[in-house]
Formats: sequence, structure tokens, C-alpha cells
Amino acid sequence: MRRSAAWPTREDLYELVWARPSEQVAAELGVSGAALAKRCAALNVPKPPRGYWARRVAGQKVKKPPLPVSSRPKKKSTAPRAPYAALPANSEVPWPSLVQATARGYRDAPVDVWGRLEAPSRGQVLDVMVSREALPRALQLYALIIHGLKRSPVALVTERGRTLARAGQDEIRLRIKEQVQARNGLPLLEPKYASSWNSPKPQKAVGTGRLQLLVSTPWQYGFGDYAVQFRDGKVPLEEQLESILVYLGSR
Repeated sequence: MRRSAAWPTREDLYELVWARPSEQVAAELGVSGAALAKRCAALNVPKPPRGYWARRVAGQKVKKPPLPVSSRPKKKSTAPRAPYAALPANSEVPWPSLVQATARGYRDAPVDVWGRLEAPSRGQVLDVMVSREALPRALQLYALIIHGLKRSPVALVTERGRTLARAGQDEIRLRIKEQVQARNGLPLLEPKYASSWNSPKPQKAVGTGRLQLLVSTPWQYGFGDYAVQFRDGKVPLEEQLESILVYLGSR
């Protein structure tokens, strides 16, 4: 049975790893290099960076950081991402009747655990998975696409909750989806239909404002995964409209 290592104190371990290379320290303690590194990480003991000993032997000036006061390593904090600041959409493009119907359908829609609006069970609405804040922009994007396809054989239609770009017998499926970000302290969501079998659920995430236009093509058993994605980045979706229209018209 292997005997557990008798580790020095945190202060002594700090002095050891900065006095000799880790391989020597590990051999003196009778442990592996990986175990030594793990011990230093657990006690928040800084270790010399790669190349430290070579620079020291070469006579170069090297820096030894002080031992942190706390033995607990600092956890990296993930600050909430600021909402995506997209360029304003062309407000001169009027909303077609299908876009207006979608706006009415989502008017009182509840929010799911991911912070996105739940799709209404009735009515023909465009396929969106977005927060309430991002809904106007998603609908404006659909309006721009419908307006841009007017002079092409492709038409945007809805069918059984799906949004299809259809040209004759050919069709592809579209969806505008918002990226979300997990965040603590979000409210509980009341169930749509209250009963003794369900209870409020905590909301897990909120929308980031970043939108994606997802495109999937049909295959033998329906539609496959969304194989093509146009997404907000350095260039917002509004400025990618020409590429989107070219792709939809070429299918």
C-alpha cells in the first residue's frame, strides 16, 4: 500500500517550489510532478512559469511573486454579457400581415426557462425563439426577408408551426433564434396551467440580444439539423441581408 505524502506547510511549499525545479521538489517529497502541481493549485501556491529556470541559469532577471494571503484560489467571475448592440433595422419596410399576426400571437406569450417566449399553440406565426426584448428586431428581420424575396420565386410561408422558404416543390426551413446566457437570481416562472402536479420553475437564462438565422434543408424523413447559420457578429444580421437573400433564392 502506497504511503501518503507528508506535505510541508503552505509557506514551506512556496519556498521549495521557488528554490528548485519542480522535478527535484517532487522527488524529495516522494510524489509525482502532477501531484505537486495539484497540491500547489489547491493551496493557491504560485509556481514558476515555463522557462523560469532556464532564464535564471542564463543570468536573466526573473520575478518571484509573493505568496497570496488566502489559500483559496480566486474563482474566475463571469460578468453578464452586455446586450448585443445591432444597427437599427430599416424601419421604412412595413410589416407584412404574417409578421403582424406573429406579433399579435406572441403579445401575451409566457417565458420559458431559457428566457425565450413560448410559441403560441394557435394561429400561423413565424418561427422565432427569442426573448420579449428581441422579438421586435426578429420580426423586423423577417419583414426585411419577405420584402427582399418579393421579386423572386421564393415565398415565406408558415405551416404547422414551421417557417418555410418555398419555391414550387422546393422548400427549406427557417428559424430566428436568440442566444441566451445563464445567470443566477432569476425569478420563478409560474406554470401555464396550475395544478397539484406542477410547480413554479426557476428561469435559467436571459437573452443576449444576439440573433441567429438558422436554415435546414429537407431530407428523407423531414427536415434535418440546421446546417446553415447566419449570425450576429462583427457584422449584424441586417447587414448580411443580401447574402441571406442570395442563399434563399439559390436553393
